[in-house]
Amino acid sequence: MSRKRIERRKTNNPTIPLKLMANADSLLFLITSLLLILLFSSNPALSQTITASEYREGVSWREDDVKSALADYEGAQADLEDLDRDIKAREAELAKAEAAFREAERDGDSDAMFDAYSEIGSISIDLIFLREKHEIASTHHEDSQGAWQREEIWLEQYKNDYEAQSDPFFIRDNIARCARTRCSPNSFLRDTRFTTFQPVVLEMVGVHHAYALGLTGDGVRIGIEDDIVNFTLPEFAERISYEGATLTYPVPYGDNLFSEARRCQREEVSAPDCVVLKNLTFEERFEKNTVRWWVNSFGWPQEGQNWFLHDDTLLEGDFRRWVKIPYGSTDSHGTYVASVAAGRDFGVAPGATIIPIAKDFSADGQFDQRSAETSLLRFIANLPAQDRRFIDAELAEEIKADYEHFDVINRSFGIGVFDPISINAVLNDPTQWWGEQFRSILPETWRAFMQTGRHPDERTVVVYATGNSTEEFGGLGSQLPYHETHVRGHQLAVMALDHTGSHADYTNFCGPLPGNWDANRWGRHFCLAAPGMVNTAGSGGPGYIAHELQGTSFAAPVVTGAIALLMERFRGQLGNTEIVKRLVNTANNTGRYAQLEIYGAGLLDLEAALRPVGEVRTGTQNLLSQSAATAIMVPTAFGNLGKKLSGKGIEVASVDALGAPFWSSPEQFITTAWDDPWGTGSVFSAFGNQYLRLNGGPWSSNALMQHHFMQPPGLSGFGALE
Repeated sequence: MSRKRIERRKTNNPTIPLKLMANADSLLFLITSLLLILLFSSNPALSQTITASEYREGVSWREDDVKSALADYEGAQADLEDLDRDIKAREAELAKAEAAFREAERDGDSDAMFDAYSEIGSISIDLIFLREKHEIASTHHEDSQGAWQREEIWLEQYKNDYEAQSDPFFIRDNIARCARTRCSPNSFLRDTRFTTFQPVVLEMVGVHHAYALGLTGDGVRIGIEDDIVNFTLPEFAERISYEGATLTYPVPYGDNLFSEARRCQREEVSAPDCVVLKNLTFEERFEKNTVRWWVNSFGWPQEGQNWFLHDDTLLEGDFRRWVKIPYGSTDSHGTYVASVAAGRDFGVAPGATIIPIAKDFSADGQFDQRSAETSLLRFIANLPAQDRRFIDAELAEEIKADYEHFDVINRSFGIGVFDPISINAVLNDPTQWWGEQFRSILPETWRAFMQTGRHPDERTVVVYATGNSTEEFGGLGSQLPYHETHVRGHQLAVMALDHTGSHADYTNFCGPLPGNWDANRWGRHFCLAAPGMVNTAGSGGPGYIAHELQGTSFAAPVVTGAIALLMERFRGQLGNTEIVKRLVNTANNTGRYAQLEIYGAGLLDLEAALRPVGEVRTGTQNLLSQSAATAIMVPTAFGNLGKKLSGKGIEVASVDALGAPFWSSPEQFITTAWDDPWGTGSVFSAFGNQYLRLNGGPWSSNALMQHHFMQPPGLSGFGALE
């Protein structure tokens, strides 16, 4: 799914030597739980709090590490530069010797030819050794640069972890202040977010232009459908939502006599390698609370450990009776993806809410789930029509309700099929929600997955990675919009760029558009490009990082985070499918990015997406005027009316050529009689029935100015009309 290099630092989250089995009846389980809490509540190994003295000491030795790593890097750079000079000098000598050889040959001077020939041989041997040394030095230079960068990240991450103990939202709030105070986009380029945590990536797609408007993705709910997100990390503190979350992996055959779950229940394997927790009631919330309590108390299971939850309220053989807690601290792909999308330090949208949707990608897990789903669908297909319709309706309602929890879902996975026969087989696979066979068995459920019953503006946006197979188009499901019209407009695919802006050597391309694609409805393409080499928080705990991960898996959450910023920007006044269309239609499709089959709509460009496109107009439908010429002039007795209205929370709404609203202060539209740049001499000019927004009241009429006012939901300051 991705190529990655993981770097780890000292962690405060060691494996806990559990001594008790929580697999008894309800009363014993509660007693055991209380004993475990008492046993470990005073264990300093579980504490992640940094004291002031520890912080000073920690910063000091981390700064020393940065200095040492920088000195090593500078030394490696100097060595490399020396070798470059030596190679250039010897190459110049080689060119001179070769010229002498040719001259002697013309002159017929065999002695001079031999001398030049010998010189050429000697220099060539020297160059072989010099180039070998250069290759070694280049590797050392690259490694030392990476080591220096990692030391800097660890230092800044440690500082942020300490600051977040008193204010977990300080990063978000520092950016959000720009909604009230004018900020320069370029000022963010000097911030550690751009220089240390996520260099190149954020600047390449224009995130600094979003931050200059105070945008962080605040209030936007991002589902991370992946292996488990380590929700205990400071990177996500106070921004994890468990409404709609999935924190466990299914164990559909847990009741089999020789399953790991049964062996664990029979105490054939002892704790901590095997633990069974009772789910006291068939309540999803209780299950999630159990996982949260257990993980926050004792950490995540390690490789080879199985920690199960068992629900006795369900009948034996029910596929839902057994689930297990994932390996959340061991190379968690979902954690990396979430960190890129919305992490405190590394994320595009550091104010967005993250909802983990755990998915078991292990070979055994995928096999068991597929087998269970096949059996279940076969059972449903053989039911009487009335029973099948009842189950279909129930499942459809569950899926609809589930989508309501998410504004955007990131899926950095897919099915790597590329030849026509395999594609058709997967498209018709009855266990895949998009398949024709699935639709024939459960038509209402199929439509619920497609979100056909929701208004396009309210559909959850889904973002897929194209995959890393160097193919000419993406795998399924990134290619679903090519095959299925119902997902067009709310599903995107993302291919990866390297740090130079060219397509990465591993990425699948976006591919061509289908013949029935309607650009007016859905935009230029269903796919676009974003950088795929990133840094992220590590899944192992505080002090862990992942440096220079590569893959379309990490390009996708860059786009997901960008969507969150746009959703916040347009304040619910622009529908989700309109935001998707805006994102692809404002992507940079010039130069190399004009190659649609490779880059799709082009390179994600937040600066362009956040500014008005085309002509901006102000006013009602029956009296629109260009914003540049829109104004009213009021008598001097009104004083500075524009400033007064602005102080009351009133904003002027203008719309661009794509129908997106842009809000600005009335001061830009109202002038006084002593300052009449238009020379109209009239009290009102070109304003018409202008729409304004008033913070504090519903739709109402102002008899004096004959303007309309409306209350914006969650108005939080003014943005200048770009």
